[in-house]
Amino acid sequence: MRAAETVRARVLARRARELLRVPMHRDALALVVNSAVTAAAGLVYWIIAAKTYSAQVVGTNAALIAAMMFLAGVACLDLPNILVRFLPGAGTRTRRYIARSYAASGLVAACVAAVFVVGASAWAPRLSFLGSSAALTAAFALSTVGWSVFAIQDGVLTALGRAIWVPIENAVFSVLKVALLVALASALPVYGIFASWTVGMLLSIVAVNALVFTRLTRRPPEARWSRRAPPRGFARYAAADYTAAVAWLASTTLLPVVVTAVAGATTTAYFALAWAVALPLYGVAGDIGTSLVLHGSPQQDRLPTLVRQAALNGAGLLVPAVVLLIVLAPTILSLFGPAYAREATTALRLLALAAVPNLVMTLAVSVARIDRRLGRVVVALWAQAAIALGLAASLIHALGATGAGLGFLVSECVAAGGLVAYGRAGSRHRARVADLRAKVGDAASGAWARRARSGRLAARVLAATPVAGADGWSRWPVRTDSDVVVFLAGPGPGRDARVALKIAWSAAGAAALAAQRGHLAELHAIAALNGFRSVLPEVVCEGTLDGKPYRVERALPGVDGRRFARTTARDRALMATAHGMGLLYRATAAPRVVDDDLVATALDARLERIERARGWTSLELGRLRGELVSTLRGRTLLAGRVHGDLWLGNVLLAADASAVTGVVDWEASQALDLPAADVAHLVLATRSACEGRPFGDIARRVLLGAPLTALELELLAPYAQAHDGLALRHLVLLTWLQHVGQRLAQSTLHSHRRWMRRNVDPVLAVLRS
Repeated sequence: MRAAETVRARVLARRARELLRVPMHRDALALVVNSAVTAAAGLVYWIIAAKTYSAQVVGTNAALIAAMMFLAGVACLDLPNILVRFLPGAGTRTRRYIARSYAASGLVAACVAAVFVVGASAWAPRLSFLGSSAALTAAFALSTVGWSVFAIQDGVLTALGRAIWVPIENAVFSVLKVALLVALASALPVYGIFASWTVGMLLSIVAVNALVFTRLTRRPPEARWSRRAPPRGFARYAAADYTAAVAWLASTTLLPVVVTAVAGATTTAYFALAWAVALPLYGVAGDIGTSLVLHGSPQQDRLPTLVRQAALNGAGLLVPAVVLLIVLAPTILSLFGPAYAREATTALRLLALAAVPNLVMTLAVSVARIDRRLGRVVVALWAQAAIALGLAASLIHALGATGAGLGFLVSECVAAGGLVAYGRAGSRHRARVADLRAKVGDAASGAWARRARSGRLAARVLAATPVAGADGWSRWPVRTDSDVVVFLAGPGPGRDARVALKIAWSAAGAAALAAQRGHLAELHAIAALNGFRSVLPEVVCEGTLDGKPYRVERALPGVDGRRFARTTARDRALMATAHGMGLLYRATAAPRVVDDDLVATALDARLERIERARGWTSLELGRLRGELVSTLRGRTLLAGRVHGDLWLGNVLLAADASAVTGVVDWEASQALDLPAADVAHLVLATRSACEGRPFGDIARRVLLGAPLTALELELLAPYAQAHDGLALRHLVLLTWLQHVGQRLAQSTLHSHRRWMRRNVDPVLAVLRS
């Protein structure tokens, strides 16, 4: 029996050692231990406070501390989360960033504290006594400044990879404030709780930052990923993350203030101590989320695995603790006094139960921070705050402290449920948003006005078209991103298209029509095309009307390939398109050693367009050219005629997506380019259409390790692996260059700034790492 127990103990010890070898688990455990230490010390602290002071004094001080923590949280400017995300890449600038973060937050904290005190009679009448004494005002302002630094220093320790110091720091703070609470009880019978909190915090700040600046940053860690964030990207990330953080602060720290305003200090004491007991449960979720951000940012290819591990670890710690707290709620609260057990037991149970949906919400927030897509998180957290505070204010009169707990539980369930539902329907939602954004951009660029004016030109073109009855046909516009306005026309209201009319509205549009004419003539002249010739457009007529070049092509049969992008027939549409284009590649492509001509086509012209659009020479683009040239030059690859903008929107398919019936818009075609990049563009553009993400974001994800499906790899293999072959990274970069270069060339009447922010900046951020 003893031998079996010994073996079991050794197995458990080995598993624990293996778990602690994983940095994410080790840091998460350190932060969770910090929450446990804080919980134990906090329990002792509030027990002594409840035994030493009346419920009214406890409630007043709890509201003061809550208001101070909210203001300090606002003043933090979300720097704890931002430093965890970006400080590991600061290198020798680590100390400077930390000091500037403290200074900025402290200045803002002093200002917001002063504003709060001056206007307390308007937004917190029961705390208006703060302005009655200069000493009280100064103490409140100092406490707010100190707490803002105190909150940031936890993020600093975590970002420096020294999260193990966080529980030590909080243990020291907890011991100090307990000792000061006892020492100040007789000297400060009204504000002793607030004073002990403030003085203990200030002493802890001095000790921790002496350690940070003298030891922990003496040899700053090397940057593990990007050494610097793109300034615009950083600002957007910081603003969204800060907005989300303020929402969470509002829903937590303002609850005692709301209770005080509605029901008075005594009810606040009952709720505040129940909240103090339950709060460490939320700390567990927060600590696991912080560790996930720290270790998931440089390992985004492993993010799904890391999220699952974080969820399992969090549930394993949290669920037993929640059950235990629900069972022991009256016993724990009786330690504060019989009135607390009588008035706050149900509130504590509700708050403990709310920690479970909070874990779900916290993991969703952490993933959004890593992904740098915080829009849905901001909405969810502000909805949660509004529900929590609104329900608390309306339910307290009838239910007392229980009403505030019930409101918070409901708000957590709604927010977590909304994020889960969004995650399941995320691609459909993103696709709808992307479509709406495209329509708004279309209108903003003047495309509607151009189509309206082109409609009158189209009627005149149809009247002159050498097709019987064309002058009476119906016509309808097709939305495009180029400087060419496109109409389809046909005889019936059922939109049975017979011809496609294209009218150029700029020099770039005219060049596109001319390029398509030339490329199609070259294609029709290739004898070996065989069946592929049947899917090419045929010219009906062309010319110039009112100074606008136009072209009329015979409409090809079939269904727009975009209709299949978000259906179960998507894979079939992909296969049909790739196999149909294979006829062209087999007829025109051959092994070729990469030389200056191919480099000029595949790299230089496209890089030049990007730099011209950005307005400056980019170091990242220079490095990209160097990497691709050194990789490609002298390598034997399959090269030949390509479409240049191959995606489902330029393909017509049979009704069941089983075969290609037409391939249109050949203006970007090249006689000498890489079919591998053509097919890769089809794959990535289909993902973009299906998921509702910009092409640049899809490319970024694949570059960071997002896996391709078996079908996608199968479609790429004949071209990417032919002869010397191409690594996936280089193929994605070449494809991204093709996409961006083509988009910039075909569209001069649309603004490129926002488009480049979504499609160019994400890939440059990867190249910067």
